[in-house]
Amino acid sequence: MPTIKQHLHDVARRILKALDFVNLRQKVNRRYRRNMRGRYMLNDDSFTDLLTQLDGDQRPLWLPSTREGAPNRIYGDPYTVNDDMPNNEDTKKPVAYGDFSAFKVRTATGPGFGPSVRRFSGDTYGPKGQVAFMISVRYAGRLVNSEAVKTLDGAS
Repeated sequence: MPTIKQHLHDVARRILKALDFVNLRQKVNRRYRRNMRGRYMLNDDSFTDLLTQLDGDQRPLWLPSTREGAPNRIYGDPYTVNDDMPNNEDTKKPVAYGDFSAFKVRTATGPGFGPSVRRFSGDTYGPKGQVAFMISVRYAGRLVNSEAVKTLDGAS
């Protein structure tokens, strides 16, 4: 059974630090940092880690934008909270940074992959004079330039 000291050490390892965001940004090729499209992507738990941290003078590391209509930023770059990003655990990548236009999403095509429509009118819908349709489409995504987006290793 882990001791309290071990548990606190594990928790401290999983909290994202301010330098994690700086180091992640610097891992991305300079060309993509300068093009003004760089942004952070993290889930709500990781964002909460950032919101609750204080610097050496007990000031919050993250502050909302002071200009009307301007987006909030982390170290000058916008961010997206995406709950599909993993939590900060040992084997996960909880934060990504870069030019996400290098990530392409397409509709998968080919036999069995195109949009499909199914019509249901059997025992459930038929007696009521109703017809139900189910439409499904399959998508695929891929990062086409690995220099444009980098991820932070979990429990850094």
